Amino acid sequence: MRAKLFGLVLVGAASNTAPLAQAQLLTHRDLSYAMAKTIVETAIDTCAAKGYAVSAVAVDRDGEVTYRPRCRFMAGFLAGGILDRYPNLRLCVLECGFGWLPFWVRRMDEQVSYVGRTAKLKHLPSEHFAAGRVFCNIEAHEHEPMFNMVTGALGDGVLMFGSDYPHYESWFPHSIDKILEWGSLGPEVRRKLFWENAARCFKQT
Repeated sequence: MRAKLFGLVLVGAASNTAPLAQAQLLTHRDLSYAMAKTIVETAIDTCAAKGYAVSAVAVDRDGEVTYRPRCRFMAGFLAGGILDRYPNLRLCVLECGFGWLPFWVRRMDEQVSYVGRTAKLKHLPSEHFAAGRVFCNIEAHEHEPMFNMVTGALGDGVLMFGSDYPHYESWFPHSIDKILEWGSLGPEVRRKLFWENAARCFKQT
């Protein structure tokens, strides 16, 4: 059976400068800056042309995989104007929790509107979230109040279900049951969380 590609994962070493171009881990740690930049830009061009989503799997230089390198990657992606340049492109950040999103979106907006030092943007980062172009998967251990806080701040079109399997903190094989216990989620929010948001992110609708 042939596999169908729904998105592209960019693996990069995030830094305070040019996080997209610092993509040495994409192929080889000794890759030159110019070559890494060319590879990443070609990958993004391909995603935009094919209608794929781009997923950030960024790590710190010590190999840490947490929300912090995702923050830097997202900031570089949005502040660099990539979603402005490619209207058909979508960004998703995975396996990094989700409670940090409202804080970081507001901080990115502030960076653009007050601090500056970004590309010339047509839209604020928060506007890309509101337009349904940025997505993140949930992790059950952050629980219902955190989910409601994030959806209250950013809308119900951002978060997608994720089982977090096979990580040790995963509730698998009871991941779905745990989320269904969240009594404050109405039918429409559950439908978006379990299906519609991921379907939009990976163009299955």
